[in-house]
Amino acid sequence: MEGPVTVDSAAIKNIRLALKELAQTMIMVNGNINLLLTELNHELNYSEALQTVNQHLKVILQIISEVRSQIARLDQHRESFMTLKEQPQPNYTPQGQPDSTSEGPGLAVTPEFVKDLANTGQNIRQRLHELAQPLVVVTGTVDLLLMEVDQDSKHYQRLQTISENLENIVIIIDEVRKVARKVGKAL
Repeated sequence: MEGPVTVDSAAIKNIRLALKELAQTMIMVNGNINLLLTELNHELNYSEALQTVNQHLKVILQIISEVRSQIARLDQHRESFMTLKEQPQPNYTPQGQPDSTSEGPGLAVTPEFVKDLANTGQNIRQRLHELAQPLVVVTGTVDLLLMEVDQDSKHYQRLQTISENLENIVIIIDEVRKVARKVGKAL
């Protein structure tokens, strides 16, 4: 292990806030989709497309929930690490054995701890990457519906709102992925 392992508290907080905003935006999109499903239930083509969107939104919300759980785990690791910093502990060698040649207190960071921390960061990045496929389906379907629905209808306006929310979701996910990548590099 080269140098101390650090987990940026601000980065974790930013990810948490972004994921909260992401979840809230997804809930708004889901609500608009459900309203459209109710309003367009007689038009089979639209209804099937909206059902597909709704299914993929559920997948996206599940992934977001899992990422939020992983962020909480990462934050737990950070808190554990901060606690370790405050307590004098023997230094550990790369093999996980106490370093008897060390003078003075060090950090009780075992290779297992570092590996678990790194795995948590990797899981977060992987789950964020998995958001791409269902998000592409949702945005593509909404874009197709926008082309088919009359621009003067209230359905068009609702779809336009959904499309704008989806654009915000893509931006938020990109930002979360960037921050997660930075946290991952720190591990």
